Amino acid sequence: MSIISYRPRGGQNGIEVTTKELEIFSGKIGSQYLDEVIPLPATTIEEQKKKLKDCSCTIENSLYWKTDNGSHGWCCEKCGAVTQWG
Repeated sequence: MSIISYRPRGGQNGIEVTTKELEIFSGKIGSQYLDEVIPLPATTIEEQKKKLKDCSCTIENSLYWKTDNGSHGWCCEKCGAVTQWG
């Protein structure tokens, strides 16, 4: 599953996730889009579903993410909802 690592393109630490992980994850949470929600490291799908319902995302609480195919952006560090695409 996703991990936090140094992301050279963004020049910062962020979530490293594969396209395959996004395909599986988006299906399990019922998302229409692969990059609508990023799977948070060390968080189960059920935990993240609950966080998505209870979160009020802000840009200030964003975390950088990048996939193996170069897609990147920022997501809420609390629930994983994408707040901005790169």
